[in-house]
Amino acid sequence: MKQQGYLRWALYIGLGIILFLLPFPRGLFFEKEILPIQIGIFALFILWSYFKILKKEKLKIDSFTMIFVLLLPVVYVLPLVFGVAASRYGALTYVFRYLSYMVIFLILSDFTKTKKDVFLWLNILGISGSIAAFLGIDAGLGKNLSDALGFKGVIDEYGRVRGVLQYSNSFGAYMGIVFFILIALGICSDKKHLKALYSALQLISLTALLMTVSRGAIAFIPFIYILLIILIPGKGKRLEVILSSLPSMVISLFSGRLLTAMIP
Repeated sequence: MKQQGYLRWALYIGLGIILFLLPFPRGLFFEKEILPIQIGIFALFILWSYFKILKKEKLKIDSFTMIFVLLLPVVYVLPLVFGVAASRYGALTYVFRYLSYMVIFLILSDFTKTKKDVFLWLNILGISGSIAAFLGIDAGLGKNLSDALGFKGVIDEYGRVRGVLQYSNSFGAYMGIVFFILIALGICSDKKHLKALYSALQLISLTALLMTVSRGAIAFIPFIYILLIILIPGKGKRLEVILSSLPSMVISLFSGRLLTAMIP
Protein backbone atom coordinates (compact mmCIF):
# COMPACT_ATOMS: atom_id res chain seq x y z
CA MET A 1 0.00 0.00 0.00
CA LYS A 2 2.85 2.39 0.80
CA GLN A 3 4.38 1.73 -2.59
CA GLN A 4 1.10 2.61 -4.27
CA GLY A 5 0.91 5.80 -2.22
CA TYR A 6 4.43 6.85 -3.21
CA LEU A 7 3.71 6.07 -6.85
CA ARG A 8 0.50 8.09 -6.73
CA TRP A 9 2.34 11.09 -5.31
CA ALA A 10 5.11 10.73 -7.89
CA LEU A 11 2.53 10.61 -10.68
CA TYR A 12 0.66 13.64 -9.33
CA ILE A 13 3.87 15.65 -9.05
CA GLY A 14 5.17 14.52 -12.43
CA LEU A 15 1.89 15.24 -14.18
CA GLY A 16 1.68 18.63 -12.48
CA ILE A 17 5.18 19.53 -13.69
CA ILE A 18 4.35 18.44 -17.25
CA LEU A 19 1.13 20.48 -17.29
CA PHE A 20 2.92 23.50 -15.88
CA LEU A 21 5.71 23.36 -18.45
CA LEU A 22 3.51 22.80 -21.51
CA PRO A 23 3.56 26.37 -22.89
CA PHE A 24 7.16 27.25 -22.15
CA PRO A 25 9.06 25.05 -24.62
CA ARG A 26 7.36 27.14 -27.35
CA GLY A 27 4.15 25.20 -26.92
CA LEU A 28 5.87 21.88 -27.67
CA PHE A 29 5.86 22.86 -31.34
CA PHE A 30 9.48 22.25 -32.24
CA GLU A 31 11.37 18.97 -31.92
CA LYS A 32 14.18 20.36 -29.79
CA GLU A 33 11.73 21.55 -27.14
CA ILE A 34 9.26 18.69 -27.22
CA LEU A 35 11.79 15.83 -26.90
CA PRO A 36 12.68 16.31 -23.18
CA ILE A 37 8.99 16.71 -22.34
CA GLN A 38 8.15 13.55 -24.29
CA ILE A 39 10.79 11.61 -22.38
CA GLY A 40 9.19 12.80 -19.14
CA ILE A 41 5.71 11.91 -20.39
CA PHE A 42 6.68 8.38 -21.39
CA ALA A 43 8.51 7.92 -18.07
CA LEU A 44 5.24 8.88 -16.37
CA PHE A 45 3.42 6.36 -18.55
CA ILE A 46 5.73 3.58 -17.36
CA LEU A 47 5.13 4.57 -13.73
CA TRP A 48 1.39 4.81 -14.31
CA SER A 49 1.31 1.38 -15.99
CA TYR A 50 3.17 -0.13 -13.05
CA PHE A 51 0.76 1.64 -10.68
CA LYS A 52 -2.21 0.12 -12.52
CA ILE A 53 -0.61 -3.33 -12.36
CA LEU A 54 -0.08 -3.01 -8.61
CA LYS A 55 -3.73 -2.04 -8.16
CA LYS A 56 -4.79 -4.81 -10.56
CA GLU A 57 -6.86 -2.32 -12.53
CA LYS A 58 -7.61 -2.53 -16.22
CA LEU A 59 -7.83 0.37 -18.63
CA LYS A 60 -11.47 1.34 -19.03
CA ILE A 61 -12.49 2.47 -22.49
CA ASP A 62 -15.95 3.77 -21.72
CA SER A 63 -16.40 6.92 -23.77
CA PHE A 64 -16.23 8.15 -27.34
CA THR A 65 -13.57 10.67 -26.30
CA MET A 66 -11.39 7.87 -24.95
CA ILE A 67 -11.74 5.90 -28.19
CA PHE A 68 -10.96 8.99 -30.26
CA VAL A 69 -7.81 9.78 -28.26
CA LEU A 70 -6.58 6.19 -28.48
CA LEU A 71 -7.12 6.08 -32.24
CA LEU A 72 -5.55 9.47 -32.95
CA PRO A 73 -1.94 8.19 -33.19
CA VAL A 74 -3.15 5.46 -35.55
CA VAL A 75 -3.99 8.15 -38.13
CA TYR A 76 -0.28 8.88 -38.43
CA VAL A 77 0.80 5.24 -38.16
CA LEU A 78 -1.25 4.14 -41.19
CA PRO A 79 0.68 6.22 -43.77
CA LEU A 80 3.89 4.68 -42.42
CA VAL A 81 2.49 1.16 -42.60
CA PHE A 82 1.23 1.56 -46.16
CA GLY A 83 4.23 3.57 -47.33
CA VAL A 84 2.28 6.62 -48.44
CA ALA A 85 3.68 9.14 -45.96
CA ALA A 86 5.09 12.24 -47.64
CA SER A 87 7.82 12.21 -45.02
CA ARG A 88 8.43 9.11 -42.93
CA TYR A 89 10.35 11.13 -40.37
CA GLY A 90 7.63 13.77 -40.18
CA ALA A 91 4.90 11.16 -39.79
CA LEU A 92 6.90 9.39 -37.09
CA THR A 93 7.38 12.59 -35.10
CA TYR A 94 3.64 13.17 -35.19
CA VAL A 95 3.00 9.61 -34.02
CA PHE A 96 5.10 10.29 -30.92
CA ARG A 97 3.53 13.73 -30.52
CA TYR A 98 0.01 12.30 -30.39
CA LEU A 99 1.14 9.38 -28.26
CA SER A 100 2.31 12.01 -25.76
CA TYR A 101 -1.09 13.70 -25.83
CA MET A 102 -2.75 10.32 -25.41
CA VAL A 103 -0.65 9.47 -22.36
CA ILE A 104 -1.43 12.80 -20.69
CA PHE A 105 -5.14 12.27 -21.38
CA LEU A 106 -5.10 8.73 -19.98
CA ILE A 107 -3.31 9.66 -16.76
CA LEU A 108 -5.42 12.78 -16.27
CA SER A 109 -8.60 10.77 -16.81
CA ASP A 110 -7.48 8.19 -14.28
CA PHE A 111 -6.51 10.76 -11.64
CA THR A 112 -9.41 13.16 -12.10
CA LYS A 113 -12.25 11.73 -10.06
CA THR A 114 -13.41 14.63 -7.90
CA LYS A 115 -13.99 18.38 -8.08
CA LYS A 116 -10.83 18.78 -6.01
CA ASP A 117 -8.80 17.04 -8.73
CA VAL A 118 -10.31 19.25 -11.43
CA PHE A 119 -9.54 22.32 -9.33
CA LEU A 120 -5.92 21.20 -8.90
CA TRP A 121 -5.22 20.66 -12.60
CA LEU A 122 -7.01 23.87 -13.60
CA ASN A 123 -4.95 25.79 -11.05
CA ILE A 124 -1.72 24.44 -12.49
CA LEU A 125 -2.81 25.40 -16.00
CA GLY A 126 -4.03 28.78 -14.76
CA ILE A 127 -0.79 29.57 -12.92
CA SER A 128 1.31 28.46 -15.87
CA GLY A 129 -0.81 30.49 -18.28
CA SER A 130 -0.71 33.57 -16.05
CA ILE A 131 3.08 33.42 -15.89
CA ALA A 132 3.14 33.14 -19.68
CA ALA A 133 0.84 36.19 -19.83
CA PHE A 134 3.18 38.17 -17.57
CA LEU A 135 6.08 37.23 -19.83
CA GLY A 136 4.05 38.31 -22.85
CA ILE A 137 3.38 41.71 -21.33
CA ASP A 138 7.03 41.96 -20.30
CA ALA A 139 7.98 41.27 -23.92
CA GLY A 140 6.14 44.40 -24.96
CA LEU A 141 7.73 46.48 -22.22
CA GLY A 142 11.36 45.82 -22.97
CA LYS A 143 11.82 42.06 -22.54
CA ASN A 144 13.80 42.44 -19.32
CA LEU A 145 12.26 39.45 -17.56
CA SER A 146 11.98 37.40 -20.74
CA ASP A 147 15.65 37.93 -21.55
CA ALA A 148 16.66 37.09 -17.99
CA LEU A 149 14.77 33.79 -18.19
CA GLY A 150 16.17 32.96 -21.61
CA PHE A 151 13.04 33.43 -23.71
CA LYS A 152 14.26 34.84 -27.00
CA GLY A 153 12.27 36.17 -29.93
CA VAL A 154 9.21 37.08 -27.87
CA ILE A 155 8.31 39.81 -30.37
CA ASP A 156 7.79 38.88 -34.02
CA GLU A 157 9.04 40.80 -37.04
CA TYR A 158 5.80 42.79 -37.20
CA GLY A 159 6.11 44.05 -33.63
CA ARG A 160 3.46 41.70 -32.26
CA VAL A 161 3.88 39.85 -28.98
CA ARG A 162 4.27 36.11 -29.37
CA GLY A 163 5.47 35.47 -25.84
CA VAL A 164 6.63 31.96 -25.02
CA LEU A 165 5.00 30.40 -28.08
CA GLN A 166 6.12 30.25 -31.68
CA TYR A 167 3.63 32.65 -33.28
CA SER A 168 1.63 35.67 -32.12
CA ASN A 169 -1.63 34.10 -33.30
CA SER A 170 -0.86 30.95 -31.30
CA PHE A 171 -0.05 33.02 -28.23
CA GLY A 172 -3.25 35.02 -28.66
CA ALA A 173 -5.33 31.84 -28.85
CA TYR A 174 -3.52 30.45 -25.82
CA MET A 175 -4.21 33.60 -23.81
CA GLY A 176 -7.87 33.22 -24.70
CA ILE A 177 -7.82 29.66 -23.34
CA VAL A 178 -6.12 30.89 -20.16
CA PHE A 179 -8.84 33.51 -19.77
CA PHE A 180 -11.55 30.84 -19.83
CA ILE A 181 -9.56 28.58 -17.50
CA LEU A 182 -9.46 31.45 -15.01
CA ILE A 183 -13.21 31.90 -15.39
CA ALA A 184 -13.66 28.18 -14.67
CA LEU A 185 -11.45 28.49 -11.59
CA GLY A 186 -13.56 31.38 -10.35
CA ILE A 187 -16.68 29.25 -10.75
CA CYS A 188 -15.11 26.26 -8.97
CA SER A 189 -13.77 28.25 -6.04
CA ASP A 190 -15.85 28.96 -2.95
CA LYS A 191 -13.42 31.47 -1.45
CA LYS A 192 -13.92 35.15 -2.19
CA HIS A 193 -10.23 36.05 -2.14
CA LEU A 194 -9.49 33.36 -4.73
CA LYS A 195 -12.35 34.55 -6.90
CA ALA A 196 -10.88 38.06 -6.76
CA LEU A 197 -7.43 36.72 -7.65
CA TYR A 198 -8.71 34.77 -10.65
CA SER A 199 -10.64 37.83 -11.81
CA ALA A 200 -7.50 39.98 -11.59
CA LEU A 201 -5.47 37.41 -13.51
CA GLN A 202 -8.08 37.50 -16.27
CA LEU A 203 -7.02 41.09 -16.89
CA ILE A 204 -3.41 39.98 -17.36
CA SER A 205 -4.31 37.27 -19.88
CA LEU A 206 -6.63 39.54 -21.86
CA THR A 207 -4.05 42.34 -21.94
CA ALA A 208 -1.45 39.91 -23.26
CA LEU A 209 -3.97 38.66 -25.82
CA LEU A 210 -4.60 42.17 -27.15
CA MET A 211 -0.85 42.78 -27.38
CA THR A 212 -0.59 39.91 -29.88
CA VAL A 213 -2.83 41.90 -32.26
CA SER A 214 -4.24 38.54 -33.33
CA ARG A 215 -7.46 39.48 -35.08
CA GLY A 216 -8.71 35.90 -35.12
CA ALA A 217 -8.27 35.41 -31.38
CA ILE A 218 -9.61 38.86 -30.54
CA ALA A 219 -12.72 38.28 -32.66
CA PHE A 220 -13.28 34.73 -31.44
CA ILE A 221 -13.07 35.35 -27.67
CA PRO A 222 -16.29 37.44 -27.44
CA PHE A 223 -18.15 34.76 -29.41
CA ILE A 224 -17.01 32.00 -27.03
CA TYR A 225 -17.72 34.23 -24.03
CA ILE A 226 -21.32 34.88 -25.11
CA LEU A 227 -21.79 31.18 -25.83
CA LEU A 228 -20.43 30.37 -22.36
CA ILE A 229 -22.85 32.78 -20.70
CA ILE A 230 -25.76 31.24 -22.59
CA LEU A 231 -24.77 27.66 -21.72
CA ILE A 232 -24.00 28.18 -18.02
CA PRO A 233 -26.90 26.70 -16.03
CA GLY A 234 -28.53 28.99 -13.50
CA LYS A 235 -28.94 32.74 -13.46
CA GLY A 236 -26.79 33.05 -10.35
CA LYS A 237 -23.76 31.46 -12.00
CA ARG A 238 -24.25 33.52 -15.15
CA LEU A 239 -24.33 36.71 -13.13
CA GLU A 240 -21.27 35.63 -11.16
CA VAL A 241 -19.28 35.02 -14.33
CA ILE A 242 -20.34 38.35 -15.84
CA LEU A 243 -19.55 40.34 -12.69
CA SER A 244 -16.16 38.66 -12.26
CA SER A 245 -15.02 38.91 -15.87
CA LEU A 246 -16.62 42.01 -17.34
CA PRO A 247 -14.44 44.52 -15.43
CA SER A 248 -11.30 42.72 -16.63
CA MET A 249 -12.60 42.74 -20.19
CA VAL A 250 -13.35 46.46 -20.13
CA ILE A 251 -10.07 47.47 -18.45
CA SER A 252 -8.05 45.25 -20.81
CA LEU A 253 -9.40 47.18 -23.80
CA PHE A 254 -7.53 50.21 -22.48
CA SER A 255 -4.48 48.48 -20.99
CA GLY A 256 -4.00 46.29 -24.05
CA ARG A 257 -4.17 49.23 -26.41
CA LEU A 258 -1.85 51.34 -24.26
CA LEU A 259 0.78 48.62 -23.85
CA THR A 260 0.60 47.63 -27.52
CA ALA A 261 1.49 51.20 -28.44
CA MET A 262 4.55 50.93 -26.18
CA ILE A 263 6.00 47.90 -27.97
CA PRO A 264 9.40 48.97 -29.34
